[in-house]
Amino acid sequence: MITESNSIDGVRTLEPSVFKDSRGELTVFYRKSDTPYLENLQINIVRSKAKTFRGMHIHSCHSDYLYVVDGELHLGMVDFRKGSKTFGVAQKVLLTGEKPECWIIPEGVAHGFYCPVNTVYCYGLSKEWDVQEDFAFHWHHVRQELSWDMVDPVMSERDMHAGSIHEVVGKYESKVTVL
Repeated sequence: MITESNSIDGVRTLEPSVFKDSRGELTVFYRKSDTPYLENLQINIVRSKAKTFRGMHIHSCHSDYLYVVDGELHLGMVDFRKGSKTFGVAQKVLLTGEKPECWIIPEGVAHGFYCPVNTVYCYGLSKEWDVQEDFAFHWHHVRQELSWDMVDPVMSERDMHAGSIHEVVGKYESKVTVL
C-alpha cells in the first residue's frame, strides 16, 4: 500500500509485502507494478557503521527509493522544489529494520541519513548516479526542524567539508531557492 507523506508533497511510503514461515521471511521491497511512476535503474546496498551521517544531499535528476534492512536510520528531508506546495517544509522520520517500509524521495527534496547503530539499507535510484547532478551542503545549515541529535558523527570528507545552502544555490540555481 502506497501512502503520501503527511508533510512533503511527493514523498511517499510503501508498505512492502512480507511473507513469513518457519524458515524466516521474504520481503518484496521493490516491484515495478507497485510504483509505475518510478523505475529503479541503479540499486545500492549500504552498510553504515554506528554514528554515521550521510548528507545533506539534493539531486536534480533522480528520485531515491529507500528501505532499511537492519538497524535504524533517521531520515531528514527538506523540500527545495520551486513551486511545490510544500516548498520549505522539513520532515524527520525514523526507519527501522523491524518495521518494513519503503520511502520514495523525489528529486529536489534534500535529505540526510543518520544511523546511530550499525545499519544496512538499500536504495534505488530512478537514474544512474551522476556527480554532476548531486549537490551537498553541511548538515549544520538545515532548518531548525531537522536538528540532528548526534555527537561526533562519522562522515565522508565530501559531507564534512560541504558548503552552505547558499553555495548549493549558486550551483543548482534553477531548482533550489534559499529558505
